[in-house]
Amino acid sequence: MLALDGHDVDGMGDVTSFSLEDLGRYDLLLLDLSLPGLDGTEVIRALSRIPVRPQVVVISGKGEDVLSAVADAARLQGTPILAGFTKPFEPAALLRLVNDGCGVAQGPVRDAARTDGASIAAAIAAAMDRDALAVMFQPKVDARSLGFCGAELLLGNELPGIGRIAVPDLIAAASRDCALMARLSYYTIRAGLQGCRQWHARGYEGAVSINLPLELLIAADTPRMLVRMVVQEGLTPSAVICELTEDALYDRSSESLMALAQLRIAGFGLALDDVGQRQSGLLQLARLPVTELKIDMDLLHRARHSQKAQDIFSALVKLGHRLGMKVVAEGVETAEDLEATRRDTVDLIQGYLIARKMPIGELLAWLTAQDEKQDGRIGTDEGDRNERAGAGSASCIAGG
Repeated sequence: MLALDGHDVDGMGDVTSFSLEDLGRYDLLLLDLSLPGLDGTEVIRALSRIPVRPQVVVISGKGEDVLSAVADAARLQGTPILAGFTKPFEPAALLRLVNDGCGVAQGPVRDAARTDGASIAAAIAAAMDRDALAVMFQPKVDARSLGFCGAELLLGNELPGIGRIAVPDLIAAASRDCALMARLSYYTIRAGLQGCRQWHARGYEGAVSINLPLELLIAADTPRMLVRMVVQEGLTPSAVICELTEDALYDRSSESLMALAQLRIAGFGLALDDVGQRQSGLLQLARLPVTELKIDMDLLHRARHSQKAQDIFSALVKLGHRLGMKVVAEGVETAEDLEATRRDTVDLIQGYLIARKMPIGELLAWLTAQDEKQDGRIGTDEGDRNERAGAGSASCIAGG
């Protein structure tokens, strides 16, 4: 079915017939965890040892708990898990996953751990010197109307001098040098503010969401510096939402709480990111002056096939609303995801169904294109969907 749809597919019953280097050539690996004569988890372990890895769709008939455990373990090892399917499943669902471009068109991800950290750091500094470090924007839209409500600032996956690299690995390399990490943070913040100013100038409202590292958050002069940068771009602090992770806040609660209070006093919005990864920390919400709750995309994706995940997702949305926060769902990639967010009255959404992250020029063009759509719908035909996904055939390998 994938081959008939235009993808380059190699199929086999015995994945051991391919070397690890062979597997690294593929964009996507469809891996049954119960292969004849082979434990699929061993393949997952082996993938963690190669520098360039395919994204993986794991398949199992042993229940969603087993599937989730393996997927979580793989992610912790740095292996990119695209999705999990519990047998039996509809083949059309897999085809939609691939064609909707859930990462496949981007190709394999390089393991930066195999690249010298000092070389990555030097490449980051050199790229900033030339103003050549790519920053991207992923739109956030109203879950009902799909109207533009702002965008999240993200780093690109290409690093001049290194090539394609996973963003977490890029951040990890930069974080080894406090001065470089601070410079990278302010570089991206400045780019985010400039992008926000550009869409405001075109008449589009909405804040820019920026990820604020813990080290920058607790620095004494950060609130003052951020206000100064905002004013220099002709914006107000209310046009900026600072995103922070649960772990960053809980690990340094006293200092971070004081910094959060300063940012709120200055007028910045605050978002708690990746909610759902650490449910045990939800009681801390009563102590945090956050204005926005961002539910981690993995929870939404699990909710496609898991009643437990659906119940947790719904509970988080209700909790956020009860606490007076706007609730954002990340990773909205299918029409079913969109319907789920609407059913649970999520406020804002972002994800591949709406748009990928993109440079500011492409974002402005995307906004214009949305205005030109007479019926206000997104992705109503195959052409729209392919355009959003960065259409193109993907190289796949099916194991099982």
